[in-house]
Amino acid sequence: IKSGDGTLRMDANNSALNVPVTLNRGEIRGLGNNANNFFGTGDYTLNFGTLRSSTSTAQTYFNSPGQDLIVAGAVLLVNDRNGGGGRTITYGANNGTNTYRTINGAHWRIRSDSGDSIVFEGKTFINDNATYFTDSGALFLRDTVEGGGVFVKSGSNQILFDNNVANSNWKGRIDVQGGMVRVNQANATLGGAGSSVLVHSFGGVSVHNVNNF
Repeated sequence: IKSGDGTLRMDANNSALNVPVTLNRGEIRGLGNNANNFFGTGDYTLNFGTLRSSTSTAQTYFNSPGQDLIVAGAVLLVNDRNGGGGRTITYGANNGTNTYRTINGAHWRIRSDSGDSIVFEGKTFINDNATYFTDSGALFLRDTVEGGGVFVKSGSNQILFDNNVANSNWKGRIDVQGGMVRVNQANATLGGAGSSVLVHSFGGVSVHNVNNF
């Protein structure tokens, strides 16, 4: 359990750390320019504070089988270059079993240095009223969005539905308050039966055709 305003730096390969981790305050930072599994293999519950990946090369984190991120409050996810150039940071394994779940009306700000992209390979579950704030760096959702809550998109950057299947298990509302929600694959949808999309004056939605709704 990480509490207090300071930073917990994780520099080593923590593949043997297979216990749940809770962030209550401050920052947990994975630092280094290699493929070390800084964060271990257990689930992370983020109540408040910052989770930072600091690396100069493209890396993948939180990709162990069944490893999940639970966001339960005001949380900042940051990817910084650690002195390097542009790169993409990926969370979760391609076609794996990782998930990202919000509870308690979470507010999740997701950003990268200089607009570097962020990829979520796992499923996204929203059953509360959750805000995803993207202002620096686009967020690619490579698996389905599921649940029946309110998915609020805020911030000036975009979220891309980048999995080429329908999000038929999404029954909630997408509320675009800022930036863009983009259907990036032809067979992706903004939800299933009973879902809805609300677009405010500072937001936008981009689709291939009406079948994406």
